[in-house]
Amino acid sequence: MKRLLIPGLFALGISMTANAGVLNILNPGFDIDVLPDGSFNCNGTIGFSNWMSPGGGCGTGLLNPNITQTVGGLAPSGNNVVYENGPNGYYQVLSDTYQVGMTYNFGLMIGSRLDAPPDRGYTLEFRWDTGSGFGAPVASITGIGTAGAGLFAPSTTLSYTVGAGDAAIGKNVIVMFKGGTLPGIQTLFDSAVGTTTTPEPGTLALVAVSGGLLALGRRKRAV
Repeated sequence: MKRLLIPGLFALGISMTANAGVLNILNPGFDIDVLPDGSFNCNGTIGFSNWMSPGGGCGTGLLNPNITQTVGGLAPSGNNVVYENGPNGYYQVLSDTYQVGMTYNFGLMIGSRLDAPPDRGYTLEFRWDTGSGFGAPVASITGIGTAGAGLFAPSTTLSYTVGAGDAAIGKNVIVMFKGGTLPGIQTLFDSAVGTTTTPEPGTLALVAVSGGLLALGRRKRAV
């Protein structure tokens, strides 16, 4: 019976690893600003509802695609997508703050225009709010879109776990996305999603108990 109980407790401790949450990303589909079909809006450093850009002029903005730009003239969600002709980027300061032991996840849908190469580069970043701007990235990934010209596919998910002593602890989370490094060839973005995972309150204790029982079992067998 002990041989069944001890591994069972240990397995339970591993499986109950985390609670899931959602990051408070506002305007995740970029559709608050209404654009006519087929039109675009240069945003530069002004940005648009809930999102800001470090710069880029007409190399950054919103697009409501038509059938010459994406398959079916569709966006993955709503009507608008973000276009980027280079690595200028858009960012949002969230109401969420970095907490020790919590893992933060961020991703979007990545696409390209019908008249552009399909595998467009992108970068995703987590930063933190300094009060007068943002600090250096605490985590970043780069990737390429793989769905094909005029289509969208999920990005690689960016994840970051906050450790003890991290300078970002207590600071507001910043999510940021950027286009590729080749100028004049658009990367398209839509459907931003952010989540969190944090250890189950009783999980570590349960693992510790099960580990202690395993050690006790080995000690008894050794006597």
